[in-house]
Amino acid sequence: MGLVPLEGLRSGPTGSWWELKEDADHFAVQNGGLHNPLEVHMSTGQYYFRFFGSTVMNLHGAEAGMSGWWWIDYETFDQIRTFANRLDWPLSRAASHLLVVPNEWSDCAYVGRALLSRAMHAFAGKGKPASPGMSPDSALRRESGIPVMAGAPHLEIKQYFVPGERELLSAAFQPAGLYHVIKARAPMDF
Repeated sequence: MGLVPLEGLRSGPTGSWWELKEDADHFAVQNGGLHNPLEVHMSTGQYYFRFFGSTVMNLHGAEAGMSGWWWIDYETFDQIRTFANRLDWPLSRAASHLLVVPNEWSDCAYVGRALLSRAMHAFAGKGKPASPGMSPDSALRRESGIPVMAGAPHLEIKQYFVPGERELLSAAFQPAGLYHVIKARAPMDF
């Protein structure tokens, strides 16, 4: 399988950069991501958690779901679990809400726990609001034109973006539990 060029990635003699498409108001299109990301080193021997959707599970399996770029630590998982229990929501709904994941991207039906077996370089921060259609140029833009906003609680939820190839992530994060949480309350034995 050959490499697929990344849209907007430009390279030159001084390095690589993202050339972001401009929206109709001439600002760069931004959808999701992290507020003020900090460069961090994730320590080995710690458990991290990852939510992923039914589509990934059904098409590619748990291994693919557990080899993604977005992770949370136990403290954040516990915040999501507490929020879900307080509102009597399924854990998937609370995760989607607090991690600012639009339903069109993922149903957050599964949560996996993994032990980090090798130190990883990552970016940590609080999630920015995301929508499947923030740009007027997007074919997925909702007719209302209103982006999906999770509300204020997401501003206190720390997330990790761990760049790297899926093979590297699979080797670094050793699976240690998987739950289907689309309708379930938060598991207490994590």
